[in-house]
Amino acid sequence: MKTNARPFSSAQKVALCIVVFSVISIGALAFAPAVSAQGPTNREFVVVASQYAFDPNFINVNFGDNVTIRLRSADVAHGMYIDGYDINIKLFPESPSDEVVVTFVANRAGVFRYRCSITCGGYHPFMMGKLTVEPGYEFPISIVLAWGIAMGSIGVYWKGRFEPIEEPEPVEKIDLLKFKLIKKLLKSRNIQFTILLATLAIFVFVIMSGLVGTPVGNRNFSVVMVWIIWWGALMIFMVPIGGRLWCMVCPLPAMGEWAQRGSLTTKNEKPHGLMKKWPKKLDNIWLQNAGFLSMTIFIGIMMISSLATALLMLLLIVLPLALSFVFKDRVFCRYLCPVSGFIGLYANAGMLELRVKDRAVCKKHIESKDCIQGNENGYGCPWFEFPQNLDRNAYCGLCLECIKTCPKDNIALNFRLGGEDLEIDPWAGRKKRKLDEAWKAFIMLTLAFLYGITFMGPYSFLKDMARIASLNEWLSFIILVWGMALIVVPGIFVGFTAIAKRASGNKEITLKKLVINYANALVPLGLLAWIAFSVAIVMIQGSLLIPVIADPFGWGWDIFALVGNPFGLGIDYPWQPYFTTFVPFIQMAILLGGLFLAVRASYQIGLRVFKDRAQAVKGSIPIIVFMTLFTMVLLWHWTGG
Repeated sequence: MKTNARPFSSAQKVALCIVVFSVISIGALAFAPAVSAQGPTNREFVVVASQYAFDPNFINVNFGDNVTIRLRSADVAHGMYIDGYDINIKLFPESPSDEVVVTFVANRAGVFRYRCSITCGGYHPFMMGKLTVEPGYEFPISIVLAWGIAMGSIGVYWKGRFEPIEEPEPVEKIDLLKFKLIKKLLKSRNIQFTILLATLAIFVFVIMSGLVGTPVGNRNFSVVMVWIIWWGALMIFMVPIGGRLWCMVCPLPAMGEWAQRGSLTTKNEKPHGLMKKWPKKLDNIWLQNAGFLSMTIFIGIMMISSLATALLMLLLIVLPLALSFVFKDRVFCRYLCPVSGFIGLYANAGMLELRVKDRAVCKKHIESKDCIQGNENGYGCPWFEFPQNLDRNAYCGLCLECIKTCPKDNIALNFRLGGEDLEIDPWAGRKKRKLDEAWKAFIMLTLAFLYGITFMGPYSFLKDMARIASLNEWLSFIILVWGMALIVVPGIFVGFTAIAKRASGNKEITLKKLVINYANALVPLGLLAWIAFSVAIVMIQGSLLIPVIADPFGWGWDIFALVGNPFGLGIDYPWQPYFTTFVPFIQMAILLGGLFLAVRASYQIGLRVFKDRAQAVKGSIPIIVFMTLFTMVLLWHWTGG
């Protein structure tokens, strides 16, 4: 008897295997008896807090132990908040012998951070230690699941290695411009100008609060807004869902663009400035890579200093303004902006894309190319892109000019599943991908780990290096970051890629081509790693937003008092981490999801590169192993390190 049931695809088989394996693993490990072989004992620790470290910064106990902590201070007032246990003790010392004592039963197994709960200086938000209650289970579970994803995927792919390669089915997409209201709003210059003006006003306020407000970072609007709220929103929501959406509303190039065009909302045919073309030799993102890495050496200061944050924002406004009088269009955004660089990389995995509806319509429209040259309705693409050739989000800044200028109404703003851009042939289309994009993937993946372990880890020596405690420590930080991002991680990846080339048995494809191709598989892994980092920042430090809104300059204001202090909001709103018990599990799920997407991407890339399923499977195995090992390192930090 015939049936209409469709067989499971390879991806569905992998997903099913992973779900079953995950349930079995969690059941076996999470519900194992969490007891100590020695039985409960009384454990006592003297913890000395100082700017910006706990001594000891690692505490190990067994499940069921009676734990006593005596908190002392070596300098100023400190607190100690223990994740998962909701213990918060505070010490305001009047003499060196003063201490505060807390006793509790270690009735939750796992790894928990303890962090300072009283503002003790600039690096206060990153002062923490680690409490391990044995037997910890988050890390073992995560490792088993990571290997399960890798081995399960390889097993399914290996089984079907001799099957013919089929053309992929078209991906379902929703054109948002089919909705009349959305289309009307996006074509309106007045609406676009209003949004840009609003974001510019926020940035100006950030700069003002940074210049004249309190130097204590977690009490200043600029630091909290930029490094907690904006960064968290960007990495958790805007990039994964909106792709280049931030570039659409970014105020940084707005002033330069308005000055160059000589207009705020109306189309001006006579632009101002020299209107020079960007040098062809610099038509890449190496300068973006260099700029971003240069910014990283000061990240330990910028994340805590309101003045440094304000100066950075000023630079990011003044530089594109100056360049607008020399070069044509958005050269800053396209070639220099460090934010644009990593947004472009991860936008390839985003769920929003701008494309032409039908390329055949563009090819037949030979009388003029309004999307490039512009017309009475709008300007030519300021990102130097030809919409007809768009197949990736990397360099489309969603400026919306082509939506306004296209006379054939042939532009679509699609909502999709995301990730399709990663599987596009780098050698197809107008612009080939080069090593600059591959190194951007290496840099961002490396920094996702280094920033996490530095700012959200218990290692005080790394914090001292990042905050420039001394010149030697700062130089060590530069060597660590640049060495890992430019040499160590890329070198290891190239080594695994060389193994992949040998394993595939294909002698025609060059190692360089494989590196450029397989580097795209690191995009979902890196993006999800940054989301895991951002989730920790937002959930732990997000409550700082309330008091800095009430008192943005740290001058003692209480704006919420003007409206009756609703819901207890105001300058005295306490710092309160949210759902700390669940943070490691959320991060575990995020990182494992990133690994699964990266594994799938590596296999699809292999199919496209080798055009032979058996070679693709064999070639993808070393890349999958590399990504699994890197994921395990990330999991070690967030759930075990």
